[in-house]
Amino acid sequence: MSKINWDYLRTYDNPEDYVSELSNAFNQIGNDSETIDQFYRIIMKHFEDTVPEDIGIATLNSLKRFISYKIKRDVFVQNKYAAALPYNQKNLTDDLLEVLYILVTRAPEAFTQEVADGFSRMIVRRPRKALHIISIYATYFKGLENAWPLLDDLIQGQRRFSVDECAKEYVLLLAYLVTEHRGFRRGRAKACFDCVAQNLESENEDVINATYSALASIVSVEQNIIVPFREIRAHLRFPQFESKILDFLLVCPLNFDGMDNPKFLQALLKIAARGEDEAQIERLRNENGVEYTKEESLDVSNRAALVLMRLAEDRKVRETLINTPKWLKADLPTTIHTLRLFLVIFKDMQCRAVLGRKPEFIDFLSNLNEVGDESIHSLICTIIRRINLNAALVKEMSKNEFIAAFLGNADEIGTDNSHYSAILFTDTLCKICFTKEFIPMCETVSNFIQEGGDNLSPAIKLATDLCKHQRCVEKFQKLRLAPYLERRISKMKNRGHIRALIKLIKGEEDMP
Repeated sequence: MSKINWDYLRTYDNPEDYVSELSNAFNQIGNDSETIDQFYRIIMKHFEDTVPEDIGIATLNSLKRFISYKIKRDVFVQNKYAAALPYNQKNLTDDLLEVLYILVTRAPEAFTQEVADGFSRMIVRRPRKALHIISIYATYFKGLENAWPLLDDLIQGQRRFSVDECAKEYVLLLAYLVTEHRGFRRGRAKACFDCVAQNLESENEDVINATYSALASIVSVEQNIIVPFREIRAHLRFPQFESKILDFLLVCPLNFDGMDNPKFLQALLKIAARGEDEAQIERLRNENGVEYTKEESLDVSNRAALVLMRLAEDRKVRETLINTPKWLKADLPTTIHTLRLFLVIFKDMQCRAVLGRKPEFIDFLSNLNEVGDESIHSLICTIIRRINLNAALVKEMSKNEFIAAFLGNADEIGTDNSHYSAILFTDTLCKICFTKEFIPMCETVSNFIQEGGDNLSPAIKLATDLCKHQRCVEKFQKLRLAPYLERRISKMKNRGHIRALIKLIKGEEDMP
């Protein structure tokens, strides 16, 4: 039988006796459930009214000792004494949170609806500590029969958690719950997104960046959201936020008003064009305090380019980009990135017709040609063959020396594929009008014909089409291509086409 003076515990009229007996009770009460329950029943009754601070602290300290042991804790939880804790007494908040911490780490099932209702007051008083307890509780989500009472405090207490001391942890916790727990996500993902988005109004840089990270995580599993475009556009002016904003824009649904806003798109283009530019990186460091290595800056620019490509899937965005075409001359951050953005727009037939009329189009082609890659060389040819060509554009390409550069690049690459691209390229242009670059190309195509090989047939076709222009006919005559063909025709395929070419060169037949 326990040696406890229960009368001392029933009243705290004599505080010293009460506190002394609390300490004695821990040593005297064994593992008998009824005795443990009697102890809880007596001391918890004091919390029905406001108690003096010292008495409250002593009582809670005693509880902390008791519930640290499983048998005693089980009695406390099973009889739902947690609901009777002094949630209304502000001066006991810190000690009460320590009791709740023990419960959440060892018996999270103690957090019933009644406990959650009382706990909501802790959010107002100590949001950071309250959030820490909920964070621990969240790890038990799958194993709890009903975790909603406490977890819903995260949503209902949004304004209390959205303070600098804990906002960062708050938004990341919501993102964790949405992404890791399907049951939580099913009913509360959109509400969590909205709660997180409220923190974009913070003036704390770390909170804003954490918020964009959390939003990106949430939209990776929940697309039914409203993109906070107003905040994004405002924050994009500050380099310290651009990386996290880009991460969000790479995964968010592209259905928000303002996607085609010219200033928004120009901001993205500016970031994409920065790349490894040391002067711009230094300016960021001096003016904004943003420390980027060249590799980090390039990574951010790459992501900005990817965002632009995503956005360009929208017709209005494509039209805005076409109406502000200076980006065609830029590296975003490389010529290949610019090409990829161009191709997204180019697949739109209506936009394609407009692109070719932009003065920057030829600069874009010239930059692309400087890459010197066989596959890019072939792609340039494809673009030219699909653009709406006219004599003015062909003349301008000649004036800007792009035609000569493209044909010269084919010789430098020196493969059958590059030569084939040069043949198709020239054949496309010569059907529009004459340019001076066709004269040296006549000699090149004559060589292709005499060498034979895979490009023989397309070379014969090109030579035939070039004969539309008298100066090309004269060049073929000087090269004595017709006599060569006459000598070799019996050993060549496509003799019908070759006879027609011979007649064109000799002036015996006009081009149809």
